Amino acid sequence: VTLTVQNSGGSRSSSQDIVIQQDDPSLVSSPLYDMLTGGPAGVGYKVWAVDSAAAAHMGVGPNPVQSAGYWPEWWAAGPMEKPGGGMYDDRYVFHLQGFQYDMITNGDVYVNSDHAGIAPMTDTVRMTVINDFKATFPDQLNETWTLTEGSTDTTITFSGQSFAGYWAGAQTYRVITLDTNELFMCYVDGINSNLMWYIRLRPEG
Repeated sequence: VTLTVQNSGGSRSSSQDIVIQQDDPSLVSSPLYDMLTGGPAGVGYKVWAVDSAAAAHMGVGPNPVQSAGYWPEWWAAGPMEKPGGGMYDDRYVFHLQGFQYDMITNGDVYVNSDHAGIAPMTDTVRMTVINDFKATFPDQLNETWTLTEGSTDTTITFSGQSFAGYWAGAQTYRVITLDTNELFMCYVDGINSNLMWYIRLRPEG
């Protein structure tokens, strides 16, 4: 930083180096970051889970969206409709420091039938109770999340093989609603681009 003072007699300058840590979380002042991670005044991270007790915690609709807007108008899950699918016990941890993302799977994840057996979900089994698929999938730790605010939408992208909720081949999600108690997102199916999937998260506890 250089300060220069100038008058009729000439000018003088004084300079000083100021070092700012690139990963200083106090520099992030966006309300969206605060709601997603708890902000710099919190513990440094926030744990989210699928809002399994609520209606429409997951579902599917058309892409592009129709008259209903961003809503799973073709099918929406009822409360606790998909037990044992490997999704309700998953946790999604958004850290502010380094924008780290930890996906805690507890060993398996819920997988769309068209994506069953396709990498990275190669170890896939059908669940007879709900006639869907789940795959063996380890925790995805020390990944990153990227929030991009555009002129018409906001997206969250996950790195590596991490994601959130129901696996349908996507790692970039459009944010529909983000507040202190809800993260509602949608994403385009990785195989069938006519399908838009929806997932609703809530803070753990």
